[in-house]
Amino acid sequence: MGEAGAVALEGTKLVQQDAIDVFVEDTTGAGDAFCGAFAYAQPQGLAAGARPAFANAAAGLACRSLGSRSGLPTVDEVTDAMKRG
Repeated sequence: MGEAGAVALEGTKLVQQDAIDVFVEDTTGAGDAFCGAFAYAQPQGLAAGARPAFANAAAGLACRSLGSRSGLPTVDEVTDAMKRG
């Protein structure tokens, strides 16, 4: 949803996640980053409520530079972005 953030369905509950504040250079690959981070979060033990925030932060950070791979964040960058809100 771009600057509007993201939504996820957790059981029967719809969860809305605000976007992180990041300079957007290129959105190519942001959706793939979101999906990959969301899939990564569950086996890592992130609570269901934290998975959309983790995925949304990863997608936002992936927009920092041109191309689909050059802006991909590390796990530490994603968790730091989540802490900053």
